[in-house]
Amino acid sequence: MDADIAFDEHIMTPENLRWQSFLRTLKGPQGIDLHFEGFKAKWSCSHHRLRPLTRKILAQYPGIDVEATLKVFSELKGQCDCEVVFNVEDNFWKHMGGGELILKVPKEEK
Repeated sequence: MDADIAFDEHIMTPENLRWQSFLRTLKGPQGIDLHFEGFKAKWSCSHHRLRPLTRKILAQYPGIDVEATLKVFSELKGQCDCEVVFNVEDNFWKHMGGGELILKVPKEEK
């Protein structure tokens, strides 16, 4: 994945200002219906490679190139609707060189 894609407003990535809205919709009743029954997470996914729910929701965002976005999702291990929810964001940040936040404490504060 080219790093420039992260800032392309026509591709839905975690850098896109509408990412949280997209993800919330995909998790919701229009999407995989992610919910909890007690302490157990439940969701519905056909596991179909065409990602019908993702495709439908992306189409609601004007200016988003759905096919290009789905290609990026595939590269980030988002092969079906539920994998888009569970894998894409984390793998995006790993691919972009993200890592653990390391806080250095001055010696006098230890």
